Amino acid sequence: MDRTRKGLPAGRQGSPIERIRHPPTGGGGEQFDSPASPANNTMNNLERKIDIHKAAGVLIKDRKLLITRSKGKSFFIAPGGKFEANESGTDALKRELKEELQIDIESVDLQMFGSFYALAAGQNDKYLQMDVYLVHKWSGKIVPSSEVEEIMWIDSTLSPTIELGSIFKHDVLPRLKDLHLIK
Repeated sequence: MDRTRKGLPAGRQGSPIERIRHPPTGGGGEQFDSPASPANNTMNNLERKIDIHKAAGVLIKDRKLLITRSKGKSFFIAPGGKFEANESGTDALKRELKEELQIDIESVDLQMFGSFYALAAGQNDKYLQMDVYLVHKWSGKIVPSSEVEEIMWIDSTLSPTIELGSIFKHDVLPRLKDLHLIK
């Protein structure tokens, strides 16, 4: 597992991160409206309660997935963030990756992986729709900035000491492994 904590040199990562435990939410998210797979539920998307809409990027290097931890948070998520007014998913992701990781991406290098729906990590009263994109290519060196405290490259054998948001833990990570994109 490769870790980088902002402001600390490699090999001097400090003490383990304190983890908080949230009440179980009944598993992972629910995928819907993905070009790769049909909706697997009976509820119309217009009937869903969506409090937060985010775009997330799947960045893979050496068959490992990049995850990030925001300042003041105990759990890791994929890089990305909330949509701004009149912003598309790809535009939101491009903006967020520039802000969070100081990298540039082009729309042609993004591929829709799926849209997922679940309780938001750390906000168990809010429902999240996350549009997840594979990022095939980026330019620039990945450096945590903005609100990102720590980045980590992981494979599918997630350490029990790492708390990962439910959509990525229960849906995205297993699917990436099944597709042989990560170890």
